[in-house]
Amino acid sequence: RQSEAALLIQSSFRSFMIRKHYQHAHVAATKIQASYRMHLQLVQFRKDMSGIVKAQSMVRTWLVKQSMMRQSEAALVIENGWMNFVQSRNEKLDRNALIIQKAYRGFSARSTYKNK
Repeated sequence: RQSEAALLIQSSFRSFMIRKHYQHAHVAATKIQASYRMHLQLVQFRKDMSGIVKAQSMVRTWLVKQSMMRQSEAALVIENGWMNFVQSRNEKLDRNALIIQKAYRGFSARSTYKNK
């Protein structure tokens, strides 16, 4: 009877120890799994961020190119306006010079004709 009680106590203790060991192993496995899932999420996050950063870079590059094209077109408009202004001013000066030359030649011709 006493040996049966000892066996029952030993069996209960072994069961208790096995349950404790299993609980500890279960907690450890859960922590390992959680750490691994976190690692996978971190790797995926870094891939996603890399793609987002690349996309942002491409959009910024496109925006800068668009801005540069608009500035270049604006510079061409200003340059063409200036060139037209300078050309018209030069043409006006040429016309005025021709008028003065024509008037002087007429005056000179009339003076020569009167003196003869």
